[in-house]
Amino acid sequence: MNYLSVRDVSIRLGKSEETVKRWIRKGKLSAKKNSDREGWLILESDLEQITRKKQQLSSTPSVLLQQQVNEKELIALAFQGVTLLQPTQDILDVLSEVRLKRALEVLLVMRQSPKPVKNPLGFIRKAIRENWTPETIPVRIVKNQAARRNEPTRKEMVPDWLHNGQDHLSKGIDDSTFEEDKKRLEESLKNRRSDGIL
Repeated sequence: MNYLSVRDVSIRLGKSEETVKRWIRKGKLSAKKNSDREGWLILESDLEQITRKKQQLSSTPSVLLQQQVNEKELIALAFQGVTLLQPTQDILDVLSEVRLKRALEVLLVMRQSPKPVKNPLGFIRKAIRENWTPETIPVRIVKNQAARRNEPTRKEMVPDWLHNGQDHLSKGIDDSTFEEDKKRLEESLKNRRSDGIL
């Protein structure tokens, strides 16, 4: 049993080392890892099986290969329709790794994004990783906005007579009620300031 390193396999197949590692993570290529220092080790017989399959696909045109090409073209067209830009090869590779339907869903999520997407590749990767769908579009909530939802508004905290700019005596409110309202208002404002809301 002969073992090859990731570097040896990448040289033999003409692929990058990262591609070989991705195949290992996805289970397309079986490997074992004795230690971090040695890295992944691939059986030479497994590599020969992959090269045989690759030669069979390249020597005989198949319907499957044609479907993969058509899917890439469809994904490229869908990306152009969403962004009005030509997709990079990285974007096509990431979208081609998922089913066509899922790729179209991710592009729809990108189109429905409330803000323009500045980094399409990062957005697509995150949408796939976090399983975003058109029904579950992410919404960014400002930190203080979440805290403010259940708090009373300033108008709700201030008594009507004070809100209208009237004197408490002219409204027929005695001094004790006035002092209670004043303390409640001051306490509420103090709490909001300490919470960083005001």
